[in-house]
Amino acid sequence: MKKKLLLIFQHFYPEMVSTGLHMTELATSVNNNFDDIEIEVLCSYPSKKTFTDKKITIRKRSNGEEHGSVINRLLFGFSFFVRVLSYLLFNQKKYAGFIITTNPPFLGLTTVLLKKFSSKPYFFIVYDVYPELAIRMGILKQDSLATKMWSVITISILKNANGFSVIGRDMERIILSKAKGLETKSVLICNWSDANHIKPGAAEENLFLLQYPQLKNKFLFVYSGNIGRTHNMEDVMALAKTFEKESDYVFLVIGGEQNLIK
Repeated sequence: MKKKLLLIFQHFYPEMVSTGLHMTELATSVNNNFDDIEIEVLCSYPSKKTFTDKKITIRKRSNGEEHGSVINRLLFGFSFFVRVLSYLLFNQKKYAGFIITTNPPFLGLTTVLLKKFSSKPYFFIVYDVYPELAIRMGILKQDSLATKMWSVITISILKNANGFSVIGRDMERIILSKAKGLETKSVLICNWSDANHIKPGAAEENLFLLQYPQLKNKFLFVYSGNIGRTHNMEDVMALAKTFEKESDYVFLVIGGEQNLIK
């Protein structure tokens, strides 16, 4: 009989960017390559209005807005947390264990509570470092009560996890400094991509260059992804400034509106 694991986070197919892509690939890869493990996914509804769902997903609606103000984002994350906790309270017996991420930040509390009462193990995937991230963005103060409470929650999630992964050496250093004894639980797993699908191609066959022929024979710096509070675009713009008068160097910022910015 297969062991069923529940993968819990907000973003999944069809939101195939950032963690949504990684988690979709993780779930489908495990289900396709392991005969003794089955992964089921508990996630929120995507921002896209139309999509073809996968059979392994259980979706919970969230209030608020994922990309709105801080208040709306907090409401979005908290409402998802409440719905996840409600689901787990009534369905946790179906699963041998859980895999969770740092999005939303307090999601790990659900599995901490389950482990306390039912000894259910969980693995924690760390994508964001809280509350340090909120402090750097100016949302919280270093010595505030909210910061101290958030630190206690984060340490509890890390200590109670059977293991956790980080995506970079600097992140691992910060995480391990939070409490003693975390070294044996930590593993460094850098963000991955499908090397069979994403690989170098000939410039004359590049669809992007065919669409924008003015970029041929240029040295390109490309940023493609989210641009928000947590993304350090100041350094990107500072680097672009140094090449301002160089006609052979082009900085591309590629986003949802498909605009070409030089």
